[in-house]
Amino acid sequence: VSISGYHIAEAGANPISQLAFTLANGFTFVEAYLARGMKIDDFAPNLSFFFSNGMDPEYTVMGRVARRIWAVTMRERYGASARSQKLKYHIQTSGRSLHAQEMSFNDIRTTLQALIAIYDNANSLHTNAYDEAVTTPSTESVRRALAIQLIINREWGLATNENPLQGSFVIDELTDLVEEAALLARGDRKYVVPVAALDELLTALPQGTRGLEIGGRRRFGYRSTYLDTPDLASFHSSGRSQRTRWKVRTRDYLDTGGRWLEVKTRGARGATVKQRVPLGGDGLIGDAAALVDTAVGDGTARTLWPVLTTSYGRTTVLLPGASARVTIDIDLTWTSPAGDSLRPRGLAIVETKTGSTPSAVDRLLWARGFRPVRLSKYGAGLAALDPTLPRRKWHDVLARHLHLPTTSDHRSA
Repeated sequence: VSISGYHIAEAGANPISQLAFTLANGFTFVEAYLARGMKIDDFAPNLSFFFSNGMDPEYTVMGRVARRIWAVTMRERYGASARSQKLKYHIQTSGRSLHAQEMSFNDIRTTLQALIAIYDNANSLHTNAYDEAVTTPSTESVRRALAIQLIINREWGLATNENPLQGSFVIDELTDLVEEAALLARGDRKYVVPVAALDELLTALPQGTRGLEIGGRRRFGYRSTYLDTPDLASFHSSGRSQRTRWKVRTRDYLDTGGRWLEVKTRGARGATVKQRVPLGGDGLIGDAAALVDTAVGDGTARTLWPVLTTSYGRTTVLLPGASARVTIDIDLTWTSPAGDSLRPRGLAIVETKTGSTPSAVDRLLWARGFRPVRLSKYGAGLAALDPTLPRRKWHDVLARHLHLPTTSDHRSA
């Protein structure tokens, strides 16, 4: 089984995010096989990884960080043998780093990337052709790409050393920093679970699990109203996973009081940035308007209007050691400004928020046949209520999991 992160990087992930998400996918395979009764040492040696590298300094230590995290986790969490702790990986030089202008210079970029892959002890290597930025590689460009590897392996003397960067202060420090950053990267997984299955799931939670409780109450009502432009710029940017995607909503805490305006944008390194300010009255004015204009773009606030309201009851669970947080949302209802509403009956949305490795709740859900789904309350809800909108990445969860075809039969005024 080859676990790829190359496409994640080519879609815009930075080196740390690529590493974190690819390793998380690897551990997901491990948990899935264990849930089927397989033994760790029967399958782990057959797992391999496929990374992209590039021009950023973090790529210099991609392999050594991946090997360290994999080996420690396999040994300490899964009790795997020495052979199962060894991570094998392939490197392909970065397609997105190639320039369409003065393409012949791309060989220089590819050579540098090939060098750091070899210095980092990649098990195998693919070097891109210089003209891949604009076309299918020519015979001449493919020969040059192959020559890069041949010259390094047969003529570049330092490459014959097994680990030429061993002991370098910069490399050692960078390794520690990238490892820490990759482990801090948070993975969110969402599941659609029948409400009838929740009691058994909660009973199986590990000892020491705590539920958020305020004033003797453990379930709290939320209402969010999403704001968008007349052409639904926020909806379309999210559906296409654009780098500039954003989301603006008001959030009301129905049981504890309080009303906030929240703005979510994508940060410079691919992480979600959430900002919010208290909201006193109706309309985007004052601090609320300033936040939207600063985060999304000058003048955006005055173009926004309400397009969807969601309401649900939420229970929050903290797993032992604060290693993960789980939210369970029930009674989800989507309502349009015109008053049309949609409610997936008998279903709960369970979301786990963890580090690079899956939580105990993820493993419990996998063992019971539940798998993560793509679900945005805003995107899926708007697409479900308006059949003229594209479903894009929410089609699967709407049709297969929520059983909600976008027809008038499933609406109520």
